[in-house]
Amino acid sequence: MTLGFISGGAYFVSGATAETVQPWLYALLAAAILLFSVVMFLSCAVLVGAVREETAGYTTTGGMSPHVPQLNYLTGEVVREVGQPLTGAQNTCPKKRL
Repeated sequence: MTLGFISGGAYFVSGATAETVQPWLYALLAAAILLFSVVMFLSCAVLVGAVREETAGYTTTGGMSPHVPQLNYLTGEVVREVGQPLTGAQNTCPKKRL
């Protein structure tokens, strides 16, 4: 969003009109649109992954699904059982492998 605001501000600061838009303004606006699209895609991909994990009965994200066990994403070891607090010192050592 910041890049979008910068490109919008640059349009007015440079004194551009519809007929006199500088080519670098097009590039700046295109970069803002591309960056926004990439961020939205990655956000949706993370949410889809979290839903798939929850459907499978586990999660690797801290705090998004408190009603399923939380696993270490590298080792697959359980770091938080269902019903345990979402944060705290008990999450530092793995307990068992799922």
